[in-house]
Amino acid sequence: MLRKSGAKRIQAWFYDDDPNGIKVSEVPNTTIQAVFIPRNSLKDLKGESEVEKPGIYFLFGEDKEAYIGEAEVGYERLRQHASPSTGKSFWDVAVLIVSNASQDQLDKVDVKYLEHISYLAAMRSGTYDINQTVPTKPFVREFRRDDLTDIFNVIKVLLGGLGFSIFADASNGIEYESEAVQSGDIPKIEAEQAIEKVVQVETHLSKDIKSVIVEDVLYCKRRDAYATGKYVSDGFLVYKGALLASEQQLEGAKLKRQQDHINTFLANGVLEIKDGRYVLVQDQIFSSISAAAVFVTQRRSSGTSEWKDKNGITARNKIDQMLSAETK
Repeated sequence: MLRKSGAKRIQAWFYDDDPNGIKVSEVPNTTIQAVFIPRNSLKDLKGESEVEKPGIYFLFGEDKEAYIGEAEVGYERLRQHASPSTGKSFWDVAVLIVSNASQDQLDKVDVKYLEHISYLAAMRSGTYDINQTVPTKPFVREFRRDDLTDIFNVIKVLLGGLGFSIFADASNGIEYESEAVQSGDIPKIEAEQAIEKVVQVETHLSKDIKSVIVEDVLYCKRRDAYATGKYVSDGFLVYKGALLASEQQLEGAKLKRQQDHINTFLANGVLEIKDGRYVLVQDQIFSSISAAAVFVTQRRSSGTSEWKDKNGITARNKIDQMLSAETK
């Protein structure tokens, strides 16, 4: 039987009856809704009350790129991100999460907290390349954290229903918390604790998610590519001497971005060709660990799985180990 205990039902309304355009989704009897907005349709929502509320938003682009943010007025922030001159160029779809009640049930502190735990969960998942720094964690009273934990679980369902697996485990497709937590088969307090396993390490992550999680030099070895690198405060540093994979396996936007990097680095003297291979001759910082992995391997890569320490432990596993240690 397709319907099972704990299954979630999502309702959707299509703007202008176009299933590929703007749509609003919600889980019945919950307090939030997700507004799916193609970038080229954003202007159509000007003046609509649903997008003029405080909210958390997700920007999605090709090749598993994403950005997570919050705003007091959702539409205005998205309009800034869509600006040809000052906006972010990578995204083509935004999902804005706002209250579905006539009286707004999310305030500025709420959306900042949701942004923070969403970022940490997305980083732990590793299914998307999250292009930003660690959001600040605001103070939230315990009773309100219970509410926001419930809301976060609904956000996961809504994004999953829209086809964005940003909180899924990249290795096996399992959601960040177990199915039992999401379905309600175990008490809500355990769901809260599952989120707290991430949130409790915030004091470390906000200081420097990179160097604290992995203090060691990391290694990237794939096919005939070889590089060493390290998390730094503003991204991921690849040390000079890195040897890029000889075979190019990228397509679309990532291929163009890779070629742009190569051309720029060659022109700036950061990259040289030696014995027919691209070699970094200067240290280079990339925006994320995944961006560094893609550059070195010249293929689609999950950075937290690709980069390992001298003992072969992945950056992802180091994050998991730290979360476990912090909650014991």
